[in-house]
Amino acid sequence: LQELYAQELPRGGAVLDLMSSWTSHLAEGRGRDRADGHFARVSGLGAHAEELRANPALHDYHAHDINADPRLPMYADESFDAVVCSVS
Repeated sequence: LQELYAQELPRGGAVLDLMSSWTSHLAEGRGRDRADGHFARVSGLGAHAEELRANPALHDYHAHDINADPRLPMYADESFDAVVCSVS
């Protein structure tokens, strides 16, 4: 999965990680840590704020249950270059 993300996600882009947790499955040097500068933004959306806070890839995050409310008013339309959703 890391290789696929490294190939397909746009360097310097904004990425939304749906169902995020303590990891975003991004490769080392390619977004695994926000400090590596690979992406302009990785935003995480998940159920548990504690887990999201521990994810070193995320520039920002929102704890939100999309099963209870599938709307995402915290994000502007067309504000991401890519969206990922993977099982941890």
